[in-house]
Amino acid sequence: MKSTNQNGRTKQSKESVEESIKIIIAACLFPFIMFFFLIIAGMIFLIIMSHIPQKGIPHEEKESVAIETVTQYIEEKYGNVLTYSGVEKGTTAIFKGNIYRDVKFVNDEGIMFNFRVFEDYENECMYIESETYYCYYIKDRMMEWMDSYLKESSLEEYVLEYNLGRELSTEWELDYSAEEIVNELLNKKGGIRFKLSIPERERNIYDSGQLIQELNELVPYLDKDVCIYIYVYENQVYDEHKDKLQDEHYIDFMTLEENDKDGY
Repeated sequence: MKSTNQNGRTKQSKESVEESIKIIIAACLFPFIMFFFLIIAGMIFLIIMSHIPQKGIPHEEKESVAIETVTQYIEEKYGNVLTYSGVEKGTTAIFKGNIYRDVKFVNDEGIMFNFRVFEDYENECMYIESETYYCYYIKDRMMEWMDSYLKESSLEEYVLEYNLGRELSTEWELDYSAEEIVNELLNKKGGIRFKLSIPERERNIYDSGQLIQELNELVPYLDKDVCIYIYVYENQVYDEHKDKLQDEHYIDFMTLEENDKDGY
């Protein structure tokens, strides 16, 4: 009887080991089986989708339609002032987002301008969401507008520059004045940026809060829509290179803001 019990335990132990091995093998194979079924399911999905009529512009025509859309827009709004340069494809998000095309044009000076184009799938056409040429187009009137305020301030030495390349909505009209543009920035996509370079000897006008007080009429615009970046240079550097100041040579940097009016 003792020997029989021992054999029974041995047999039961072998069966237990075999069951454990089967469980381990099944656990190892499960991910591969699931991966195989996912591949099959994906292939079936693609086959089904390929037989469903898709809305929108045929894939092979999308790029040419984007270029044609921008070309027509430029000619109708600005005239024959730019030359086509190229197109780049992108997406608004890493995993799932709208596909866009950045259509590039250049002017006679070799300055590159970008027109961002999205597809309207329902109407099977494309539209321009934003562009950078309008920012260049309004440069002179924006410079005159800002300079008119600076000339009334205590700053005697400064270099004012305008930041090109800002993306603005296509809703802007060509005959907008500078005042109309800054007043409409809250309602339309875009922003205006200025760079103000000054020598160190003019620094106290900013530090004391005097400059923001003198530019009080600009305060409502001094947010994300209109920014004035101030770069401070050593006096000698400013005097010698004010016609072509390099960003890497400045010794301090700040942004003109409403809370600057109380000074430091």
